Amino acid sequence: MTAMDEPLQTEAAHRERLLSLLRRIPQGVPRGWTRERYAVGGLQYIGFSNLRTEKLLCVSPQGLRLIDCKTGEKIPL
Repeated sequence: MTAMDEPLQTEAAHRERLLSLLRRIPQGVPRGWTRERYAVGGLQYIGFSNLRTEKLLCVSPQGLRLIDCKTGEKIPL
């Protein structure tokens, strides 16, 4: 092995480790949950409220969007 090969082998090992972790993520929607999809173009930040944990704030170049995770309602800001 040359000094040039070592970074490639290290990168390959890291990639395989990450792929292995991703394969362990359960598939599907957990029982009791429903799946909702929302398009937020250019999503930059996402976060939950500390006071109202069912509220999800999405920040994108298009502005702010607040989503009520209990109802799926998009709340105007």
